[in-house]
Amino acid sequence: MLHLEQRVREAASFLPQAQQSQDFEVNEKANRSLVTECDLEMERRLRGIFEPIYPSIWSEETTSESPFSGTGFIFDPIDGTASFVAGREEYSVMCAFVEAGEGIWGLVHQPACGVSWLGHKDSGAIRIGEDGMVRRLELVPPKKEHQIRLLVSRDHPDALAERIGKTIAVKTVPLSSTGLKMMAILEGRGDMYINMSGKLGPWDLAGPMTIFELGGGIVATAEREDLLFHGPWAGSPPLICGHREQIIQLSELELI
Repeated sequence: MLHLEQRVREAASFLPQAQQSQDFEVNEKANRSLVTECDLEMERRLRGIFEPIYPSIWSEETTSESPFSGTGFIFDPIDGTASFVAGREEYSVMCAFVEAGEGIWGLVHQPACGVSWLGHKDSGAIRIGEDGMVRRLELVPPKKEHQIRLLVSRDHPDALAERIGKTIAVKTVPLSSTGLKMMAILEGRGDMYINMSGKLGPWDLAGPMTIFELGGGIVATAEREDLLFHGPWAGSPPLICGHREQIIQLSELELI
C-alpha cells in the first residue's frame, strides 16, 4: 500500500504552510481538546482517499450514527493538534485499515519533516524518509545499564513518570502525538510509553500500534480484547508500549 502513503503525503502537504501562517480558526471540543480548520480539511481529504476503497470509516473529527463494525479505515487527521497550534513539528497524520478489529495496515506521517512510518501485516514495517529512501523498521534494542527513557506528553502532566522515577532511574522525554512516541521507541529515541488515562481513541492507536508491533515492539495490556478496534469504543485500557524486558522489570517492581 505504498501508493496510499504517497496519496496521504500529498494530501497533508498543505499543513506545514498552514501552520506557519497561523491563518486558521481554532475551537475547543467538548472534551477540551482542540480542533482547527486544518483538522477538518485534512479529514475531508482523507475521506476522499479512503471512502472509494472501503466506505466504513472511523475518525476522530466525525462520527457515524451506526457503530463501527470492526472492518474499515480508522484515522486521525492531526494527532497532536495542540502542538500544531503552538507551531511545533510534533504532530502527525495517522491512518489504519483494520479487519475484525485487528490492524492490517498502518501509517504515521509527520508532515513537518516529510517522514512516514508504514506497516502491513504481510510485509512488516518500514520508514520512508523525506528523500524517498525506504528502510526496514526493527525495534532498536535498549542500551544496557542506562536510564529508561520514558516518553511522556508534552502538554499534560505525568504523575506516573514521577512515581516510577522515585524507584528506578528514569529520564522523561516529552513528545506530542501518540504515534510519534511509538515511532521514537522503534527508532531507539526512547524506551517506553505508558498511558493509563483511558482517554485514547481508536484513531490514536490503530495506525501506530499496527506499525509498532510489526516492527517488534510490545503493546501490553491486561486484556488483549480491549484493544480490538470496533464500536462503540469504551475508552482505551491501561497500556504500556516498549521493550519486553523493561516492561517485565517495571511489572516485577509493581510500578505498573
